[in-house]
Amino acid sequence: MLLNCVIIWTLLQFVQNCILRNQLYQNSYNVQNQPNIIPLGLLFNGSSLQFSITNNNNTQGYKIYQSVDLLQTYDTVLNVTQVIASSQFPIITNAQVQIQIIFLTQTQSTYQLYMTTWQSSSINTKYQLLGNLTNQQNCNRVTHLNQNYIVILCKNQLASYNMTSNSIIYSQIIWPTFTINYYWLKTINEDTVYVSFSDGSSSFTSTSYVNTNGQFIKVNVTNYDGIVTGFDVYPDNAYFILRNSILSYVNKNTQINCNITFSSQSFLSTFSGLNKLGQAHFYIAVINQTLLTQFIFNADNSLFNQPFQQSLPIINLSQQPQLYNDQYYFVIQYGSYYEVFNGYENQQIGISPLYYQQIPQNSLILYITYSDQILIQTVNQSSLNQVNQPILVFEKPRTNIQQNFTYTIMATGTLSSNHNCYQHFIQKSISAEFNQVQQYQNCSKINVNLQNPQIKQVDVGYCALGPNITYQAGTFVNIEGLGIDTQIGQFVIQVDELELFFQELAIYQINEIYTFQSNPREFTYFTYLINPLNSKQYIQLIQFNDFQVEYQICDKWICQNTTVINLDYEVTMSQIGADISKKEDFVLLITNAATSYQLCIYQFQNLQQVDLQVLDVAEDLNIDPTFQIQQIMLSGPYLYIIIDNPNQLVIYDIYNFNLVQFDAPNLQPRKLEQNYASYGDNIFLDNTVNLIIFEMVNGQFTIGAQIPYPTNAESVAIGLLQAGVYIALSSNTGQSYLYYYSRQLLFQSLINQEYVIQIPLYNAQFIQPMISSFSQQFFYIQMIMPDSSIQLCIFKSDYYLLYLTYYFKEQFNSISVIQVDTLQNYDLIGFQSAQEFTILQNYWQVSVILNSEFLVPGIQLLNDTQILLICSNNYLKDYAFSFPVSVSNEYYDISRKNESYPTVNQIEQNFTIMVDPLQYFQGSIINYNVKSRGKNNAFISQFIIDYYFDFEPTINSATYSQQRELIFAVNNEQAVQYDLSTNQTLLMYEFNNNQYTNCPFIFVEYYQQQPISFCTNNTDTYAYLNGQQIFSIKSLTGTAMPNLFNGFYQNYILIMGFQQNSLPNCLIINTYYVTWVNQFTMNLIEKTENCVYQLFTFTMININTTPTNLKAIQCAGWIGITDDISTFPFHYNCFNFSQPIQQVNVYTPKQLFIQSILSNSIQLIQISQIGSPVIYSNYSEITLLFGSQNNAYSFVVQIYENSIEIVDKLLIFQQFSNQKAIQTISGYNSNGNLTVISMFLQKVGSQVFQTLCIYQPFNFDFTGKLRVIEFLFCRTLHYSLPYTQKYTPFLYYLINNLVLTNQHMLIISQQLQITVHAFPHTESIIYLNASNFDSFQNLTINIIQIDLDRTYVGWIVFSLLVALSIAIIWGYQYIKKLRNINTDTENYIEL
Repeated sequence: MLLNCVIIWTLLQFVQNCILRNQLYQNSYNVQNQPNIIPLGLLFNGSSLQFSITNNNNTQGYKIYQSVDLLQTYDTVLNVTQVIASSQFPIITNAQVQIQIIFLTQTQSTYQLYMTTWQSSSINTKYQLLGNLTNQQNCNRVTHLNQNYIVILCKNQLASYNMTSNSIIYSQIIWPTFTINYYWLKTINEDTVYVSFSDGSSSFTSTSYVNTNGQFIKVNVTNYDGIVTGFDVYPDNAYFILRNSILSYVNKNTQINCNITFSSQSFLSTFSGLNKLGQAHFYIAVINQTLLTQFIFNADNSLFNQPFQQSLPIINLSQQPQLYNDQYYFVIQYGSYYEVFNGYENQQIGISPLYYQQIPQNSLILYITYSDQILIQTVNQSSLNQVNQPILVFEKPRTNIQQNFTYTIMATGTLSSNHNCYQHFIQKSISAEFNQVQQYQNCSKINVNLQNPQIKQVDVGYCALGPNITYQAGTFVNIEGLGIDTQIGQFVIQVDELELFFQELAIYQINEIYTFQSNPREFTYFTYLINPLNSKQYIQLIQFNDFQVEYQICDKWICQNTTVINLDYEVTMSQIGADISKKEDFVLLITNAATSYQLCIYQFQNLQQVDLQVLDVAEDLNIDPTFQIQQIMLSGPYLYIIIDNPNQLVIYDIYNFNLVQFDAPNLQPRKLEQNYASYGDNIFLDNTVNLIIFEMVNGQFTIGAQIPYPTNAESVAIGLLQAGVYIALSSNTGQSYLYYYSRQLLFQSLINQEYVIQIPLYNAQFIQPMISSFSQQFFYIQMIMPDSSIQLCIFKSDYYLLYLTYYFKEQFNSISVIQVDTLQNYDLIGFQSAQEFTILQNYWQVSVILNSEFLVPGIQLLNDTQILLICSNNYLKDYAFSFPVSVSNEYYDISRKNESYPTVNQIEQNFTIMVDPLQYFQGSIINYNVKSRGKNNAFISQFIIDYYFDFEPTINSATYSQQRELIFAVNNEQAVQYDLSTNQTLLMYEFNNNQYTNCPFIFVEYYQQQPISFCTNNTDTYAYLNGQQIFSIKSLTGTAMPNLFNGFYQNYILIMGFQQNSLPNCLIINTYYVTWVNQFTMNLIEKTENCVYQLFTFTMININTTPTNLKAIQCAGWIGITDDISTFPFHYNCFNFSQPIQQVNVYTPKQLFIQSILSNSIQLIQISQIGSPVIYSNYSEITLLFGSQNNAYSFVVQIYENSIEIVDKLLIFQQFSNQKAIQTISGYNSNGNLTVISMFLQKVGSQVFQTLCIYQPFNFDFTGKLRVIEFLFCRTLHYSLPYTQKYTPFLYYLINNLVLTNQHMLIISQQLQITVHAFPHTESIIYLNASNFDSFQNLTINIIQIDLDRTYVGWIVFSLLVALSIAIIWGYQYIKKLRNINTDTENYIEL
């Protein structure tokens, strides 16, 4: 299989000089008497920055962790002249790691092997000389075959050093005949060595050799032609090769090419990671002279992740560099220099490179992946260095008081002549009581400017700190001279929590809930249920999808699928665990049958059980069945089981069906935790007395860092957050403490307790055992407060300790958390009690939604509008602040795309020029005009929006018959038809004005192509087939329907909305099946309940209608708008019109809700569908258009049989701030292009002006989630009638290029027509000007007018040239004929 992957990335600019990343970040906070951790990498950007403190007025101690810190220097005199190469091999004993390091050195013509060991961040200084290699040439690579054999590559030889016998055996190998520039030596499976060579231009060869009693036997040879500069081999005949600037992954007969183009001189580095401790993936780095590209390749699904790029200082790659990388860091040595960069998992940090250093000649660096340490080995010295993310840590204050002090951080860019930059800080202590609302960040410096139209979300969650904060917002403007505040706008505050889903199960008892995420946009809840009446067990699986857009908070969750599955294996559950396995792409659910001592593994696909695997606890897991299982956890291929009596941890490989050997002494396992997103390669164990971090090294589980618990704890809760780890402890003395360990300190062998944050938890008592959960950013823990209230405390680690609290009336049995990883990261929290399951949505980012729709133009331009935010928790005093906001009506600048228009050569004196402005202008254009220069007269003879016909009087509704090319229209007096071919209007019939209150609707019936108009009153609604055939709806359907509001018809389906007199915003929506073959019939298909939705408008939705094939399913419905735009009621039916009318419904009408992605601050006035639906096998995709008085929006909706999904891309159509939008419509022009038009109203005295604007072409294929659509052209129309509610103008897209308002028919185009009268014998210029209120551009059109009566001489010369050409051609043919007589001597004559 060949898979081509095209990967697009954005180049991150390499910054040499030091610059500040965040100017407003000038306050740091520490809890009273606690240390403070400041992330330097988030403050500064630059190359190889070094940090220091200046102007420190405080005696508090601090430590700076630089990007690379020197741990220790050792004098290790090797008595050699050069250190050539190195190799490292982990030796695991009792789950502890010791790394054996081998150095290949040279003294004159002799090569030596030296050995040392690394353990616990230290090097054994007693280097051991293992042996000498004599009579060898060009020894340049060394590797471990296994713990007992070292392999050295020399010219024509492989040398095998036996660590046990101290002997060396030489094996002859194939040596290439081409010039070798690049070498690779790699060991596989502890018995095979791959030796590879490349000349870097045209030849590459790789040979595998198997070790047999010290001798290497050739097995396989692989050759490639072309430029090979990168090669790395792995087990199962899999390898990466960088060939001809294309990176390929080859595995047996499967080849995957990722078409990423690099320069011809690029080098490859790979690191094999183990995601979730079992799923293989590779961290890949490719460098050239100026660029580092990093990405992940997942070998299980053969996919490459999105690349992350960093620019390099220009480096010399004349020699093959030494490359090292893992998921966190990338290290390169070239010549006598080495540099350190952030790895793929640290891509959000902006410092690049982290570190740069020159080392002595003939020296070597070795990157120890296990500990992120760099060993620099020279001929007489070794130094061990720690790679960090740079942070500044202030120790705990020596006095237990709140104190503030100032200091300055200086960052020095060592790659740019010691360029410095500074960040000034005020450090403030915050009360440990956490009761009072306190200032956090200084938000008074926020300054917001809104373009119109625009919606902005202003994050104010970091402005205040404290528990249970509620927010109130308002606006005011200080009017100079009056001294008063005036309310001028409306703003929305997004609260901290939102109840999204509530489920009460009256029958079942909920025992367990597990939550797992298959990707950031989908997740599944597993609920273990028991029916108390019959003790039957069930597993409920609920899948959710998330939809969110960038510019505002509007997060809703749609229950996509839910099912209750009757377990088909008779078990009694005592433990449950679950996981979503990406390796096999299915869900695994693990249950424990305590009575039968068996473990049942249920496999699900698409919420359906597809397999069941049963393990015998005694035989398969070697567990005494009398022991009790305390915990089951599944992670990737490994099943973790904690049992008691004796207390031990058992690990089972469910893919290979075997127990995993794990010999760790002194284990007292209590509970396992894992955070897939933040610590994918680690398992955390609550070991009763300490926290143990497990890692996998060479396929074996090892013990990494160990964090001792400061006090004896009878209950522990652990939160594994992205920035660090929380440990909550409850002791038998009743004291409760929370400890926070920054990730920077987490994996150090010895943690300085001065840098650990410790906070007493408000005299709270934990619910035993502790109920807690965590995500990447938040730690949740349930506690009983002194007043016996139940509180859920939520802690966030942003290098500072922050928290908020929720109150509950009852305690929960478990908490499940999903991290929603979108542009607005938040958590979804599931709470489970005995019979309730509630989900809350947690925002730390409290936000103000600013919408220019509610800002009065003019006042904002004074730049003195203030947003006042009051933060309160009813304790002592509130905290309030304000910040300015302004609105600008500046339109986007118009720019030129093409510089010139082709010269117009004309013979006629009167002619037209067609110009497509999109080819020459870019930006939002309000108007076009033409100016002449020289001897010509020019004017725009047809605008993009131009007059075609005027209606008198105004009309209410119109429709079009494409077959008859007739327009039909109605007002409250008459129905007329307009013939497009003759430009004539004909009266069809008149209405009885005394009988009806309104005639709002007309449509053309599909079969007859005849118009049907509707008039209504307070008694019923009446259908006019013509002037004589009039039917009431009661006579047609049996039920009178008065007060018709509006209607929509398409392909036999008629949907009508009827107002109710007594209630505002009350519409009854009816769906009818309309036929007119022999007679006219209307059959009611669906009727909504009386005012159930409080609708004030609606529109018809075409989901899938194909009237030419009535045997096919026809699907249509309607969507409405209520005062609450958080959801839109959406109904649809699917019909089969080929069946009798009694069977017209295919299934029950679907009554769904579209969850809005628009802010609640928007007051919509209309809704419609853009374009035609796109039909897929299992869903239809439609585009919705929403309009308010100042904004129009559009997004895509996917309609499934029982659910709706919103595509999270949003269009905002640019509109005026000083004119109110009346309507926005869409249709297709004559070229088949989708067109959107808006109409705006402006009243000046008794005069009414309407501005009609056409938008630039668009689609939803744009990067990001938000796009503003600009004007292509606007045209102002004058109306004789004043604007009243009764005569609300409407806009209707008819056919091809025709648009109809209630008074005008207009023709639209994408081109301007310019009429020119050019004087004879002249050259002249036309300027086409494009403008808006703030920008102006022009296009120059050169005109050359050719006069025929002055070109007789030209014509004579032209005629003579033509005659001469003919003569020459004839002569050539004649001579050629003569020459061809003797073809043996001469074939042709060249003229």
